Amino acid sequence: MLSGYQKTSPPYKEWEGSEVSKTPQPYYLPDGSKVAYEFTVLKNGKVVGYLMISTRKDLPPVLEFGKSKPPSMNIEKVNARYRVKRLLYLGALLYVADIGNGKAVHLRDMRLMNYPLKVTFNVNRKAAEASWEGILKNVNNDVFSKSDVGIESSTPVVSDWGYIWGVPSWTSDDAGNANIQYPDNVGDLPDPWDTWDGCTPIAASMVLGYYISYPDKESIIDILHHTMNTNDDGVTMWWGYIDDGIDNFAEEYHRISGQTIPYDFDGSNDYYVSMDDVKRQIKTYGRPFVLSINGGPYGLTTGHSVAVVGFTEWKNLESGATWMYLTIHNTWYNGEEGVDSILFGDWTIAVATYVTANS
Repeated sequence: MLSGYQKTSPPYKEWEGSEVSKTPQPYYLPDGSKVAYEFTVLKNGKVVGYLMISTRKDLPPVLEFGKSKPPSMNIEKVNARYRVKRLLYLGALLYVADIGNGKAVHLRDMRLMNYPLKVTFNVNRKAAEASWEGILKNVNNDVFSKSDVGIESSTPVVSDWGYIWGVPSWTSDDAGNANIQYPDNVGDLPDPWDTWDGCTPIAASMVLGYYISYPDKESIIDILHHTMNTNDDGVTMWWGYIDDGIDNFAEEYHRISGQTIPYDFDGSNDYYVSMDDVKRQIKTYGRPFVLSINGGPYGLTTGHSVAVVGFTEWKNLESGATWMYLTIHNTWYNGEEGVDSILFGDWTIAVATYVTANS
């Protein structure tokens, strides 16, 4: 299946000829059941990415994959401060180290969070079952139990795909916790809030940066941090702040800089995003958008926001069932390391914020 993704998603073409590690890292749900294995993708002995492979038949075999280092490679950073009990997978991009008492540390941005006792996934069960059909062989009987099956399937084919070139992939690089007030910090100067500007303003900055010529990423991120009411810990507490913050960006940018952006951005939240909505935004309109996902009951401190720039839809020819992977920019890294692909529906709750640039 991944070979098909390499052909339709430009960021993964260099994975041709790669292999996966023989010893995976297991991940669990809060109830103690095993949910996924993390595999390291290697090419010529060099780490070029990771795979999250499901152990459950009610989820498709491949949950997510990306060009960054495997999340578990950051476990030593957590061990330096806490005693790690196990690794939890709460949904797409939500991999955390359980440190006990209902608390966990995210393996990417190192933020401390409470995790939910129960996690549900909004994946179509028919599509999940269809994605497992035609399994050729077990990958490794020592890794997968008798109830588990392998990765490759003979029946799925790519039925549709879309990709938007030119969307920046970046994160914030300026320092934080400075004795300086907004808007004097806007740009490369240290910020008055934490070093982490927040995933939501960073995700939105990449979407807006797609339209702005020679974008100054730190200025865009800092202004969105303000217009989205993002707190000092980098958390945007309410989905309504996301589209409102995008709506108010151009006016705030002009107020601070005296310069006019040739676009008036309009954000619109979709609380029931579907695969058809994704295809419409990416392929029909050519508009990247923000996706905010949660791995538990409402509470954005357990979630993450990304910029969606593409999709690949798969179809089982026998059953007709379809499922989709989103190509996203993850907000944690600059360049190609910031590119991941996640399974549509691999979350408890998701809200899409569509952006229209009106000239």
